[in-house]
Amino acid sequence: MPKLDFPSMIVFDYGQTIIDERKYDVKCGISALISAASQNPDNVSADEVYSLYRSVIRDMGFCGVDGLPKTEVPWPSVQKYIFDYFRISFDTDDFELEKLFLENTLDCIAAPQIDDLLDFLNSKCIRTCVASNLSYSRRWLEYIIGKLIPDNNFEFILASSDYIFRKPHPRFFDILAKRSRLEPDEIWFCGDSAVCDIDGAAAAGMYPFWYKETAENSPLSKGKTAVPRYDYTPLSSWAEFKNIIERVEFLSLNHML
Repeated sequence: MPKLDFPSMIVFDYGQTIIDERKYDVKCGISALISAASQNPDNVSADEVYSLYRSVIRDMGFCGVDGLPKTEVPWPSVQKYIFDYFRISFDTDDFELEKLFLENTLDCIAAPQIDDLLDFLNSKCIRTCVASNLSYSRRWLEYIIGKLIPDNNFEFILASSDYIFRKPHPRFFDILAKRSRLEPDEIWFCGDSAVCDIDGAAAAGMYPFWYKETAENSPLSKGKTAVPRYDYTPLSSWAEFKNIIERVEFLSLNHML
């Protein structure tokens, strides 16, 4: 591990970093929405809607870095297209529809030891936040993080659905640094994606930690074989990260003596 300065803020990615998404079944989410529809005049099935959804996703051009686009298309726009296409309508507001969809699409739990780590960081007065590539709303992100990690002390939660650009685009990290009111080299960034999190953060001047425990045990991460191009520190657990912070703090204090 290189010599590191004690961080002013630690930024966490969301999926497969602080939250373990163990299932992603869009068809199940679409079925739940169809069941909640106030009007479905042509009795359209979940299979028909799912087929259109897949086609729309292809046409959106998911062909950028690591199979992801450089810019974000918010989920409400996708949802509106696929349901308006079939003249399916709802009496429920957009966020409640999004929540219904995602609670049936995803199966999420908090990452192992993340509660203990966040308590520890709070005791050290190290600021924390979340920054995620996400087509779903920041409101959803705040909801699910608050539900699964209720005692978190995140200063803010940043989602690409609010800010157009996705990691690893430099503009995503620019807005993150501006929101933190810090210089990039005062920030540590933790995430599971070699390209989006590690290379993106390092290129922006933040020091990256490649967290692998949740991703390596998740079926959603299979087939992701990219390796970072920049220097980083690997993490096998959040307990290991806690030990690193204690060591860096000890070295920093002794350097000042």
